[in-house]
Amino acid sequence: MRAKESKTPFADTNLYYIAQGKTDDEGNITFTYIPKTEYASAEIFVELMDRNNIADAQVNVPEFEYSGETIRFRPEVTYNGNILTEGKDYYLCGGYNADSAGTYT
Repeated sequence: MRAKESKTPFADTNLYYIAQGKTDDEGNITFTYIPKTEYASAEIFVELMDRNNIADAQVNVPEFEYSGETIRFRPEVTYNGNILTEGKDYYLCGGYNADSAGTYT
């Protein structure tokens, strides 16, 4: 919530309840918030964050030699010089195991 007359959402006179959520497939999101105290000049607002397209990220897979055993590996993903964290910055789909000799791409 912020004071209606506030020129900026982030000011020391505003009270904040901060929550993070994820949209559904249609881009909709729902938050439920019930203030403990009603303020006559308060309004609820939402600040949106943009998703980054990481299609240009660099993906590095460690080199390894097949030993006859299944090798499980995780790629290192870097975007704009920053190492990304799986499950936070991106999600992997599919298997990342080498279970036979060959070249994997």
